[in-house]
Amino acid sequence: MSSFFFSPTPTIAAIPPLDGDDTNTLPKKKITVYLIRHAETEENVKMDGLREVGNSIYGCRVPSSKDLSSSLSFLGGVVKGDTDSDLSQNGKEQINELFQIMDSDKKNSNNVNSVIEIIDVIGHSPLARTKETCYGVFGLNNIDDDSNEDKNNVVELSCLEEVTPWETAVSGRRNTVHKRIGELKDWIESQQDATSIALVGHSEYFMIMLGVSRSEKFQNCDVWKVDYEYGGTWSNLELKHRLNSSKPMGF
Repeated sequence: MSSFFFSPTPTIAAIPPLDGDDTNTLPKKKITVYLIRHAETEENVKMDGLREVGNSIYGCRVPSSKDLSSSLSFLGGVVKGDTDSDLSQNGKEQINELFQIMDSDKKNSNNVNSVIEIIDVIGHSPLARTKETCYGVFGLNNIDDDSNEDKNNVVELSCLEEVTPWETAVSGRRNTVHKRIGELKDWIESQQDATSIALVGHSEYFMIMLGVSRSEKFQNCDVWKVDYEYGGTWSNLELKHRLNSSKPMGF
């Protein structure tokens, strides 16, 4: 996939440096970030059922009982404010499939750009589905064992938590979502020794963070590569891996 440039914030003209001060003429540090969306969840399956009900009604067809049941279950979870969801069986299979792909890249001596090999730090959302995706995709063991040496470069980031329906429904979401995105950028810039970082998170969050449209919606277990320039600019978004079994479902 060809890459493209985008910036979620207006370009600000550079301030001319003072005499003897070339600070503003120095190139800003860049870091490579790999964005990975969590595997399919039971919530995703229910949302797909809701979508199918809508399509059936629009097409003057009677929705299936399975889709109706999934829709009601999904809406009930939204009303209760449920934000976490277990992985579906397909989601667990997706994790294994992506691990096999990335592990194969790692073992290929001709591939010097293996994602697993070049990642210095991994950050994941605190929700169970992203944590399970993170540990499965990167082949880490003992997810609940704090003494596991594999976890030394794995960090749980509360600022990566998914965007809630409430946040997307109110105009004041800049005080919530964008505040958390700012915290994430601060964390990225604090990783002074890292050249590549992986973030395992959520579709809606990544789209708002990057400033991309819904046509670029992240599918389950997608792996995207993007450059981050210190100061807050994202560029050169490129799709690295997409599974045939994934769908562009919500959240």
